[in-house]
Amino acid sequence: MQASTRANLIYPMVKAKRKIGFDKTRARELQWLFTNERIEFQHEHLHDIFCRFAHKLGVRTEALDWQLVLTENSEDFDLPDDYWVLNPAASKLERSWFAEHYAEVIEHCYQRYRLPVVLTGGTAEFERQLAAEVTALVSSPVMNLVGETSLQQLASVLANAKFCLTPDTGPAHIANAMSTPVIGLYAVASSTLSGPYFYSDLTIDRFPQAVRDLLGKDPVKVPWRTRVHDRQAMALVEVDDVIRVIATLMEPHPDPRNATD
Repeated sequence: MQASTRANLIYPMVKAKRKIGFDKTRARELQWLFTNERIEFQHEHLHDIFCRFAHKLGVRTEALDWQLVLTENSEDFDLPDDYWVLNPAASKLERSWFAEHYAEVIEHCYQRYRLPVVLTGGTAEFERQLAAEVTALVSSPVMNLVGETSLQQLASVLANAKFCLTPDTGPAHIANAMSTPVIGLYAVASSTLSGPYFYSDLTIDRFPQAVRDLLGKDPVKVPWRTRVHDRQAMALVEVDDVIRVIATLMEPHPDPRNATD
């Protein structure tokens, strides 16, 4: 499922009758020359793409349980009773939003909802630096756990949050698995490919606009692997976009069917 030249060289020695790989559109390193069955191409989420391998073998995947089993918890961090999580950095800086924008959202959430923020992230220096920049710009309470949690502890922190705000990175999918609403920020890559699977309605996706404005191309016609490798793509996500989505979570509209005269 993850094609490479080294794997291709092994395929001829494998005695399996069925060798399933990607189609020409998605396969890398000429993988289609070494397999005898292919996954049909469709524009779909990566999760659904990989599930097609199981479907080829007659395995149903509709009832998969996404919840992670936690063997560690977040009790050591003395978290607030109510909080939201901001994971400011992606694996690459170009996919990350900007410190001043995060700071505006943090201040808004505390002033309007009295909801403090918990920062999460990995141990990379640029992640710590971005978190430090965010913290320096706000006056409301911030708990900075960037680089301080194990993956299990991170999952526990996310599981108990009101929601998670994050760019295109792993914690988006951990929060998704823990049934915590995810507000995903996407522009370098399409969220339809790698966004939080259960929360596409909360995702802010500016990839089509980035393709038009920064690459000068039609987003409908660009190749499947297209990425906008320019941090200015993330500048297309505006603070008001995020605030509006947060309002849908924190200020749900009453059901008119329950209204009385």
